[in-house]
Parts: sequence; structure tokens; C-alpha cells
Amino acid sequence: MVSLELGGQPTEVTPTVDRQFSRMRESTFQNSMSDNSTMVERTPPSLKVLSSMTGILVALLATGAFALSFDALNHLAEENGVTPSLTWVWPLVLDGAIVVFSLSVLRASLHREPIRYPMTLVVIATMASVIFNVAHAPDGFLSHTMAAVPPVFLFLSFELLMRQLRSEVTRASRIKCLGELEDEIEELSSKTARLSGQVLRLEDQRDTLKLEIKSGKSASVRELLDRANLAKADKIRVRREKVSELLAQDLQVPEIAGMLGVSTKTVKRDVSELNSAA
Repeated sequence: MVSLELGGQPTEVTPTVDRQFSRMRESTFQNSMSDNSTMVERTPPSLKVLSSMTGILVALLATGAFALSFDALNHLAEENGVTPSLTWVWPLVLDGAIVVFSLSVLRASLHREPIRYPMTLVVIATMASVIFNVAHAPDGFLSHTMAAVPPVFLFLSFELLMRQLRSEVTRASRIKCLGELEDEIEELSSKTARLSGQVLRLEDQRDTLKLEIKSGKSASVRELLDRANLAKADKIRVRREKVSELLAQDLQVPEIAGMLGVSTKTVKRDVSELNSAA
């Protein structure tokens, strides 16, 4: 039961009203969580299409850059004594290293691990591909620039694709966490409802006990007082009987008081009461 102060006077709020307030708070909280989950899960279809198209175009760009760099490095391997049946391995190793190292960067980022080392490997592989592509190109600034474009764009496009994948994985992880939180909130809400019912029942029992105690308090006090008075009267009666017996033995008041462990004033009062009763 909750008490509020309105206009300087304390006012009690019944458990029913308190329960309604609790339900209103729980309902508001659940509605806010539902709105947040709707905002996260209901991605506009146009945004999904745009994300898919962007990923496809970036993948095509990376494929084209890889093909151009592959052709140049393949010819370079043929011109420098690599076995003809294995010339395709050289560009695959060099440009494939960019792809593999970029995937390693993505994995480290998703696991919140340091990315300095795999990123360094990506840069080294890209620089090596640029150097060998430029070495294969004819003399001239324009030829060298054209030869450097495919490996650079392979690096840039693949890094862009990795960023998009990282963003999608992170978003999916957040949606999963939000779903788990919603399940926990529902479980806690059900537990809260059960506990609220138990609290209300206990409050009702407490109020009932208070009424029973209040109604029986005055009768209990009177009964205790009567018992105390009877015990006191019995004690006085027994003491006076002993005083009477000791007086019959010609003992003086101080001696009687010492034997009974009371004051002489008490013994004199008992003697006076005995004489009056006689």
C-alpha cells in the first residue's frame, strides 16, 4: 500500500491502483522496445535493393580489376622464364594475396582483434602488384598509370566490399542481440507480474493481521493487567502470611524485613493491614 501527501493530508493508494500504475509502466516500456525493434528489423525495401546492387557492382569492379591485373602478371611471368603451364599461378598468388589478407582483416575486425598486421600485408601485396604491373607495361607515364590502376582498384574495391560485409554482419548481430533482449524482457515481465501478485496477496494478509491485532489489542491488554494484578495480590497475601507467622515468634520489624528482603516500611504497612483485618 502506497501513501501520498495531497493538500497536506496523507492519502493511501490501494494496491489495485498501485498495480495499475505498474502495468502502465511495463506496457510503456514494452511498447518502446517494440518500436525500436520495428525500426531495426523493418528495413525499407529500397534500401535493401540499393545495398544488394552496391555489393554486386563492387564485386564486378573487383573482378574486372583482378582480370586486368591477372593478364598483365601472367604475361610478365611468361616473359621471365616461368614454366608456361604455371604462369597463371603467379598472378593468382600475388593478387589472390590481396583478397586473402583483406578477408583476414575482416575477420579480425569482427572479432575485435588487432588489424595492424593483416592490413600491413594487404598494403604490401597491393604495392607488389602495382610494381609488377608497372614493370610489365611499356615505357611512358600513361602506360605506367594504366598498369597501376587495376591492382589499386582491386585493393580499393575489395576493401569497400569488406566494409559493406562488416556493416551487414554487425547489423545482423545487433538485431539478434535485440531479439534476445526482447525475450529476456518478456520473461522478466512475466516474473514481475507473478511477484506483483504475490506482493498484493501479502499486503492483503498484512492488512488483515493489522485489523485483527487492532481489534484484539484492547482485550489482550486488559487481560494482561488483570493477570498482573492477581499475581501481585497473591504475592502480597503470601508475604503478609509470613509476616504474621514471624510476629507470632516475637520478632521485631527490622528482623522481619531482613528475613523477607523488603523494607521496614513495607513490613509496617503489612502489620497495619493485619491489625485492621483482625
